[in-house]
Amino acid sequence: MDRKKKRWLLGCGCGVLGLCVLGGLAFLGWAVSERRKPGPVVEVMTFYPGMSASSIEKTITNRIERWVNQAEGAEKVTSSSLAGVSIVRITFRNDIDPNAALTQVNELVLGVLPTLPPDTVPPIVLPRDPSSAYPVGLLGISSSTADDRELQDLAKMPVCVRLLNVVPGAIPVVLGGKERSLLTLNFDPKKLAAHKVSPKDVRTVVETLCDKVRIYNDKNGLLMQASGRAFPIINLVKALPVHTADGAAVRLGELGIVQEQSVAPTVRHRIDGQPVVGVPVYLQQGAKRKDISEKIADDLPSLQDALPPEVKARWVPLGVDHKWLREHDNGLLTIYLRAPSYLSLAETEKRVSAVEEFLQKTIPANEREAIVAEVGLTPDWLAILSANAGPMDATIYVQLSAARTQSAAAYASKLRGLLNADMDFADLRFRFASQDMPEPVNIRVTRRTSGEAKEARKLAEDVNKQLGTGIKGIVDCEVVQRMDAPTLTICADLHKAAALGLSCREVIAQAAAALKLPAPPDQELFTDLRSGDQSVTLPLQLRPGVDVGALADAKVVGGKAELPVKLSALATVQRGTTAIEIDHEDLLPVLNVRANIEGRDRGDVIADIRKMLMELQAPQDMRVELVD
Repeated sequence: MDRKKKRWLLGCGCGVLGLCVLGGLAFLGWAVSERRKPGPVVEVMTFYPGMSASSIEKTITNRIERWVNQAEGAEKVTSSSLAGVSIVRITFRNDIDPNAALTQVNELVLGVLPTLPPDTVPPIVLPRDPSSAYPVGLLGISSSTADDRELQDLAKMPVCVRLLNVVPGAIPVVLGGKERSLLTLNFDPKKLAAHKVSPKDVRTVVETLCDKVRIYNDKNGLLMQASGRAFPIINLVKALPVHTADGAAVRLGELGIVQEQSVAPTVRHRIDGQPVVGVPVYLQQGAKRKDISEKIADDLPSLQDALPPEVKARWVPLGVDHKWLREHDNGLLTIYLRAPSYLSLAETEKRVSAVEEFLQKTIPANEREAIVAEVGLTPDWLAILSANAGPMDATIYVQLSAARTQSAAAYASKLRGLLNADMDFADLRFRFASQDMPEPVNIRVTRRTSGEAKEARKLAEDVNKQLGTGIKGIVDCEVVQRMDAPTLTICADLHKAAALGLSCREVIAQAAAALKLPAPPDQELFTDLRSGDQSVTLPLQLRPGVDVGALADAKVVGGKAELPVKLSALATVQRGTTAIEIDHEDLLPVLNVRANIEGRDRGDVIADIRKMLMELQAPQDMRVELVD
C-alpha cells in the first residue's frame, strides 16, 4: 500500500474517531443538562389568621410535611411557617410529569385534612411558577375624598374584573384598604331582659349570616363580634327578627347598637410616597411580562373612564427591559427592609415613608420612573410571592428610567453605603437585589434533632459574624429567621376557673378582650403540666400600646360567681419573645445566613467561605453547609 493511500486511511480513521469523541461529548453534555434540569415544584399553602408561627409549625406545617413527603419522585421538601401562614414546597425529580406531581400532592393533602386544627382554611395546592418572582407591575387606586373601603370595593369591581377580561394571562389581586368583614353588636342587657331575649337567641340569628361569632361581656353591655362572610346591607341586618313577643317581632336593631366595621389591613401599598389601594398583577404560566404590561398600559384610559372622577388609577410596570448598558440590567432595584420586630403595620409604614423621601432625594427624578413599596404581609396565597414575613417588613421596588446614568447594581452599592451610614435608619436593616448583581450567598445551619434550638441559633449568629467581618466582599449579611417578636402569654389557672364554673377558654377570651387583643384561636391553647399548678396558656403577639395593667382592673362575669371577680385572680400575663419565621429542609429545622457580594469575584468569595466553614467547629448534631 503506497504512502498516499495510508495517509488517506489514517485521515479517515482520525476523522471518524473525532466524530465519535464529539458525539460522545455532546451526548454527555445532554445527559448532564437533562440531569440538572429542574423538576416540577408544587406548593401547599394553608392559612389560619391569628395563629402564631410556632403554633403554625406544630399543628399545620409538620403534619402536611409528613404526608406530602410520601409523594413518589419527591426529591426535596421545604417549608416556611409564618404568623397565620404555612407554606410547604415539594420539588420533584425532572422525570416526574408536572400534572402527576400536582395530582399526587392534592391527594396526599386530602388525607391530612382531618388532622388539621378546627376552622383551618382548606389548603391551596398550586404549581410553582418561577416567572412570578415579582409582579409584572402595580396598579394603584387612590383618591383624596373616597376612603379605603370604597377604594377596595372599586379595585375589586370594576378594576380586577376588567383586567381579567381585557388582559388574558394577568392575575390581578387587591391588597391593602379595609375589608367589610366584621359585624359588631353591642347590646343593652336591660333591653334584652325587657324583650325576653337571651344572648343565645341573638347568637342563633347572627350565625345565619356569619361563620364565626364571639361574645364578650363589655363594660357597656354584651359585645358580640362576628366575621367570616360578606355581609348584606347593614339596615337589613338591623331588621332581622330575633324573637316574637305578643305577636310583634323583636329585631336586632331594637336591642342595641349594630355596626359594620372593617378588619384592619395587614398589607399596604405606596407609589412615590403616596398610599394607594394596590392591585399587583402577576403572570399566569405561559404569559409574557412585556405583553401583559403593554396591554394594561393601553387599556388604562378606558379603565380610568370606568371609575368615578375623583378616583385615579396609575399603572407602574416593574422590570421593564430598557436594553441599557448591560444585557442583564432591567433597571429594577429591589430593597428589602426589616424594621424592629415589635413595630405595627402603621409604624413600619412611617419608617418606609422616611426611606422613600431619602430615595427621592438621592436618585434624580429623571433617573427613576417610580418607587413602589409593599408593607406587611397578607395571610393568603400571595404570601408565597412576598419576601415580607409580617408587619415589620417592607419590599421597595425602585424602577429606574432609561435615562439613568448608573446601573441598578451601581445604585445598590451607592444606596447601601448611604443608608447604612445614616443614623436616622440605624434601627432598620436593608438588603438589595437586582438582575445585574451577583447571586447571593446562602449558608444553611441544620439541626438533626428537635432540641438544641438555642445552640443552633448561636451557631448561626457566629457564622453570620464571621461571614460579615472575615470575608472580603460580603455585604447585606443577616440571619434570615428572626426569634425576637415580643409576645404576651396569658396563663389561666385551671382549678380557680373551674371553681367558678368557667372554662379556661372563657377566662383567656375575657383577658384578651380586657387587653384589647384579638380573640384567640381555639387550637392555640395548650396545658402546661410541667409546674405544680396546672394552667392553660396562650401566646399572643404583643402590639405597641397594650396596657398589661388593664388586667388588674378587669372583671370576670358568668359561671357560678354571684359577683364579678377580678380577672387578675384567675389569669396572669408573662412577657416573652417568639419566632417570626420557622423554616424546614426535608422536615428538619434550619437557619439560613444570607449575604450579597460586592466588589469582588464571586468564585474567590465562595472559595474563602468554603475555607471558613472547613475551620468551623460545629456540634455533632448540627450541619453547616454552603448552598451553592
